[in-house]
Amino acid sequence: MKRIAALFLSLAVLFSFLAVSASAMFDPSPVYEVKAQSAYIVNTDTNIIVYDKDSQKQVWAGGLTKYMTIALVMTNYADQLDNTFTMPFAISDYVHNTDNADMRSGETFTYREAIYAMVTRNANEAAMGLAYELSGGDLAGWVSQMNTLSQRIGTTGSTWTDACGLDRGNTTTAVDMYLILRYLMSFDAFKEISSAPTFTMPAKEKHAKSFVLLSQNVALNKTSGGSFYRSAMQGGMCDVMAYKNDSGNQSYVSWANKNGATYIFCIMQSPDTCDDYGYANRRPGAVRDDQAHGLGVRQLFHPSRAGHR
Repeated sequence: MKRIAALFLSLAVLFSFLAVSASAMFDPSPVYEVKAQSAYIVNTDTNIIVYDKDSQKQVWAGGLTKYMTIALVMTNYADQLDNTFTMPFAISDYVHNTDNADMRSGETFTYREAIYAMVTRNANEAAMGLAYELSGGDLAGWVSQMNTLSQRIGTTGSTWTDACGLDRGNTTTAVDMYLILRYLMSFDAFKEISSAPTFTMPAKEKHAKSFVLLSQNVALNKTSGGSFYRSAMQGGMCDVMAYKNDSGNQSYVSWANKNGATYIFCIMQSPDTCDDYGYANRRPGAVRDDQAHGLGVRQLFHPSRAGHR
């Protein structure tokens, strides 16, 4: 949890002022500086853009690429999520040391289990293995389908080059990630999977016992999320890859309900230098300002305090 805690401060601080922004975009500059390269927050009920910072700036998509893979799965296989596949050995070299859910070659998984692994753990083996299965081994063809669907969804600044996000050619924008997440939210199965703070993976051929996948989105977890838990959080994905792929920046795309309204948050490329916790395995924060830190932790989802200076 500590590795990504600072990133949630960005979400917390931005969300703490939403009550002020009912009819116009919120300008946080008098209170704190948003360090993320870009950010985009939208009230999905009114379609009001609450906050926009360089939302069309192209950035590396990283692990958020999996949202596009999941979108392709949901589009074509939403009624077949309990079908099974065998994790192929063919992708083992590509995902070496980034297999965050320990899904091993030769083991049998359902499509649903693979999506849980992608959403909770940003598991590269889940994305690549499922793409390999559903494309009949034609990963280039899978990527082509990702790009076609992305354009159909309405993205204009995104390019996809693999199924998981390890390749640096995967680029996107904050506004594109908003469009992709909003599309995904039209699938009930996706919303159910995304809301889970944990997922118990059943015993497999190379796992004698079941094992628990703890979501990297700690704002969902009342038990282990500590002060970062938010009851209004509905789901989201953190761009937390393996440490050797840590670029010095991370992103977070999520949605939450506050006072009967739904908001989508896209916070892109928040620099690790903003993390005032000083963790060795760098994890990001979009806010360095101590006042903003305090406001975010105390005021998030408390309407009576939101907007207080």
